[in-house]
Amino acid sequence: MTRRHSSQKRPSQPKPVENASGRFDYVRRTKFAGSQSALASALDCSQSFLSRVVGGRKEPGPKLLTALAGLPGINPHWALTGEGQPFQAEQPTSIPIANVLLPGHPKDHADLLTGMTESVAPHHARDSAYMFVVTDPFAEHVLAGDRVLLDADPGLWRKNLRLLDDRLCAVRRHDVIELRRIRCHFDDSGKLTRLLSYRSGDMPNEPAPGSFPALLGLETDANAGKYHTVVDLKDQAGSVYEQNEGAASAAACDVVAVDDVVAIAIELFRRL
Repeated sequence: MTRRHSSQKRPSQPKPVENASGRFDYVRRTKFAGSQSALASALDCSQSFLSRVVGGRKEPGPKLLTALAGLPGINPHWALTGEGQPFQAEQPTSIPIANVLLPGHPKDHADLLTGMTESVAPHHARDSAYMFVVTDPFAEHVLAGDRVLLDADPGLWRKNLRLLDDRLCAVRRHDVIELRRIRCHFDDSGKLTRLLSYRSGDMPNEPAPGSFPALLGLETDANAGKYHTVVDLKDQAGSVYEQNEGAASAAACDVVAVDDVVAIAIELFRRL
């Protein structure tokens, strides 16, 4: 008599994205808020070509797959094969802390560092970056106790001076380094004609406290005692400065040179 064995199903395995086209579509939906143009820009390819890839009408070649594997946070093995988890867990890395604004690159001013470090995401852990602990508030935006991540690599803004426009920077004024808001003026050909720096409180007819737009991206953090990041320190206050610029007195703003900018603010951390 033949005995029949009951069949047993093998444990199901996590199903990877079935094909390369599907992986591009998955990244588009999850990392780029569904924007095909944003993903195409990140991959340095045309949107029309990417549309055919995402739609399954065109197989991506090795170059495009390599570009997908090189996107920040993407697991390269998954991008190339479809196996494993789509995203890598970001491991924080440390940068030095300073209680004063540095006159230049952190490695050249080790004597001004506290000797302590702060954990940041890997893409911010450059040797030119440091964390500045704020003691004097800057308007309603940067408060005492906040920490500002600054990058002192001049190559960042010298390659694109428009990066300075309406951005909080560390600026050399005589023998003092201060946090200042920078405004750039360009002529019709795009050449920089002058660079102005402002400090809140100097501007005539300044709006009442609290009326400045809030910093972009500030969210609550459920972890008490943690610092939470503000993605961009450009706070859309440029229109306010622009309206008042004609009436600004010599005391209200300084004409500065590009060489006077010693660092640009990248992110702000606030204890909640």
